[in-house]
Amino acid sequence: MIAIKRIEIASAFRVGALVSGMLALVLLAIFALFQATIISSLVSFSTSVSGQPMPSSASSFLNAASVASMCVFYGCGVIIQTIVGGIVAALAAFFYNVVANQFGGLQVE
Repeated sequence: MIAIKRIEIASAFRVGALVSGMLALVLLAIFALFQATIISSLVSFSTSVSGQPMPSSASSFLNAASVASMCVFYGCGVIIQTIVGGIVAALAAFFYNVVANQFGGLQVE
């Protein structure tokens, strides 16, 4: 049996940040697809409710604004999730080290 007595905090931060960043890329891409579907449905719904087609300039502005906000949300979300994931992993490693010093580490066979 081998006991894991200590986890390096910087290593845990790096791995946690990378794993969280990759998960954020995938999950936020799925969310962006749903958001794009909803925005396009709202644009077509506004046309059918008023009975008149939406002016071309208003429609193109709404589409451009929604795409821009989606890109900003996606980029900021990935960055924030990567940082938070790294911090959480570093905190988990710190608390693991504290507990492992007092009670022993995980036993791995």
